[in-house]
Amino acid sequence: MFLIDTNILITAYKKYYPFDFCTGFWDFVLEQCDRENIGFIKSVIDEIKDGSDALSEWIGDNIQKLNVIDNTIPEIQTRYARIADALEYKKISKNHSDAEIRRFLDKADPWLIATALCYGYKVVTNENIVERNSSKVKIPNVCEYFDVDYEIEPFLMLRSLGLNLRYIAIV
Repeated sequence: MFLIDTNILITAYKKYYPFDFCTGFWDFVLEQCDRENIGFIKSVIDEIKDGSDALSEWIGDNIQKLNVIDNTIPEIQTRYARIADALEYKKISKNHSDAEIRRFLDKADPWLIATALCYGYKVVTNENIVERNSSKVKIPNVCEYFDVDYEIEPFLMLRSLGLNLRYIAIV
């Protein structure tokens, strides 16, 4: 299963698949949730629901159709603690700044990785890996450290799931 990062939905909504002309994409997301090919952790859903735009409305309107995974169970919390420990003790990179570590741990990102680590899922994010000497903490770097499969090219995920946005003329 693909676990979707918050930035995937936000970028899709704002840049590639706005609701006013690309409803097929959003129907596809719901279909893939129903098939359990795509999942969202509760923390990602909460981040989006905190907004006040069409995306947060779509989440609210479709919450029952989304494949939402509870990331607060003990098995995931244990893995989150391992991630937090690796970051706070600078095991992943000695160059991560304390502010960046705090920022990362305060978001859905470590919960996303912990959930993928727990179930063997693949994380999909728009974040790119950064050099080890960077002060920034990014999902791909943490995924690599914990040997979690990830994808930074969401279009590859969409192709592998069979998305086809062909134009159909309505007469």
